[in-house]
Amino acid sequence: MDLDLEAIQQLIIEQIAGTITPEEEAYLQETIATHPAAKALWQDMHQVLHPGKVDELRANLRMDKADAILHTSRERKLIFYYVRAVSIAAVLVLAAVVSWKVFFTTRTGAADAPLTNHQHIALQLANGKTIDLSTAGQQVQLDNMTLNNANKKLSYTATTAAPQLITLRIPAGKDYTIILSDGTEIMLNSASTLQFPSAFTGNTREVTIQGEAFLKVALQAGKPFLVHLPGNTVQVLGTSFNVNTYDSAQVKIALVSGKVKVRTAKDSTVLKPGFEAVSGLQGVQTAPFDEEEVLSWQKGVYDFYNVPFSEAAKVISRWYGIDFVIDNPALNNRLFSGAINRNKPIQVFLQNMKATNGLNYEIKDETIHIK
Repeated sequence: MDLDLEAIQQLIIEQIAGTITPEEEAYLQETIATHPAAKALWQDMHQVLHPGKVDELRANLRMDKADAILHTSRERKLIFYYVRAVSIAAVLVLAAVVSWKVFFTTRTGAADAPLTNHQHIALQLANGKTIDLSTAGQQVQLDNMTLNNANKKLSYTATTAAPQLITLRIPAGKDYTIILSDGTEIMLNSASTLQFPSAFTGNTREVTIQGEAFLKVALQAGKPFLVHLPGNTVQVLGTSFNVNTYDSAQVKIALVSGKVKVRTAKDSTVLKPGFEAVSGLQGVQTAPFDEEEVLSWQKGVYDFYNVPFSEAAKVISRWYGIDFVIDNPALNNRLFSGAINRNKPIQVFLQNMKATNGLNYEIKDETIHIK
């Protein structure tokens, strides 16, 4: 008989809450001892939902008090639904949030027909020629360049001193990393574009990005690195940072290490590590940012925490490269929390979305409709 992990999850919740019966406890212990998947689920849930934390939350039901108890952003997100309620039923809601993290590694989306993203990563040269990096071999020889394309990463060597402007396009549902001629490494998220010269000449190194990317800029004294974004320019000497221009009216630059200067037509600001600049109609605003939230996309994971479902839908569509339509307008402003994992089939996300948020879906013509 196949192991029912959702039933085991329920028993673990009751065990932590102190409502499990002796018979259920005996069955749970036997299952944990004989099934590695059940043991892993038990360990993950007990790490977050240990009895001491449950007792603390019962005594601190106001959100501001609970926030003081929880020291990490991951814990705050996982406990989010619990602090809204006063009964043990709230623990069941919390476990649903935990399942976003845990069941990515245990469930499959066998109930729905698989959805496939057929879009390819493209490299366009100055002469208009386009190389399909999704199907090209590990080494591609061009007239004046040799491309090394393996493990979702591109490096290259140029055989001529005359640089050419190259465009790298990453479709929805994909990500890709490129190492530029100076050693700068840029990881591009879904639906993003990078323009760069095959070789840097002159007194600056300049690239243009639309979408989202994480940059590790190689240090070159006296030759600053300039990143052109919609309405903004980021000046770098040697550092690592994330840029997000999916919403061109609100460009975001999050600095992990080093120092960058963000310039707009109206003003400029210098960022410190751990701070994010948000550039919009009101100028440039800076504030600390959560690395777990901003940078998780590099690991193929995207966390949502209390965002309007309409905003989450845009990310989901871009993340998987599949049309995602909300048929019920009443759901647009509904607050949504959860996580998606690009390395798992979208059916895993859809089934967990239905189980934890009560949202029904239907797949028609490679489009997901939310009811």
